[in-house]
Amino acid sequence: MGKSRRKTSTRRRHDIQEDVSSDAFQAQASTRMSQPVTLPIELISMIIDEYALQPGDFVHKEGGLARFARCSRAFQEPAERRLYRNVEYSIGTLVAQKIAAVLRSRAAPYVRNLFIYGYGPAVRRGRSSSRHGVSALPFKSMVGLRRLQLSCAASDENDIGTLINPELFHLLETALPENTLLKFVCRRHLLPSNLKFLNRQSTIESLVFRFLPLTGYVEPRNHRPPFTKLIELNTAKMNDAVMSLMEGTNIRSFGAESFFIHPNWSAASRSLCVLDLAFCHIGPSVLPELIACSPGLRLLFFALGDQWLVDQANVF
Repeated sequence: MGKSRRKTSTRRRHDIQEDVSSDAFQAQASTRMSQPVTLPIELISMIIDEYALQPGDFVHKEGGLARFARCSRAFQEPAERRLYRNVEYSIGTLVAQKIAAVLRSRAAPYVRNLFIYGYGPAVRRGRSSSRHGVSALPFKSMVGLRRLQLSCAASDENDIGTLINPELFHLLETALPENTLLKFVCRRHLLPSNLKFLNRQSTIESLVFRFLPLTGYVEPRNHRPPFTKLIELNTAKMNDAVMSLMEGTNIRSFGAESFFIHPNWSAASRSLCVLDLAFCHIGPSVLPELIACSPGLRLLFFALGDQWLVDQANVF
């Protein structure tokens, strides 16, 4: 009987040890399962990039990127970096208010291309809103902004009787980090003073704008350094203000809706490869001088006027 009790106690000890080992294993497995699986950031970025590059409707992809950003903290930063690379900001809308809030919170450094819609003339005091106007945009944090395009209603594009609201240009001059912008586009008529913010953007490569036709306007003396990286300039009318922007540049492409050979044109146009004067009537007496000023010219667009029929000249 003594032997039987010893065998029984031995079995019990063995069973207890097995139970303890099993419980420890289960606890260890449960701990491993409860810990989140962390994917390498490189792999997450590849997943986001692959999704964003898929063909399909942009709005659908934009919604998908937003869902990626909400599904996991690991996916939030790479997804928002893609989502807010190109920002369309329609002034006065609820969507603009939400976009501005996210940009102020964390996403402003991700913005590369900013398209502002609905920007127009100066509003009366008290009519603008800081929640969904341009003042809601955190330009100070947009360290990666490369392109800024300003659009207004089609009916306002040719309005030369009303000055544009200077609020945005003041913000760009005081808040936008230096030497970040590469391209600026605005087809509404501007004052030369509206472009003072470019004095801090020596990196600018492309400009598209229109100046207001001001009679007797004298461009104030500007001590800014020349735009040595400017290679593309499109404007409405050649004048002294436009020429001041071209001084010291190596512009490769120039376009204008109204043109004359400025006294300083030969010095500013030596590097031109493309000259787009498709809406300008260039006569046979002017064309040779125009070509001689730009020895590297490859493409020239201009309109034929009646002078070609009268003179019957062959400049080629």
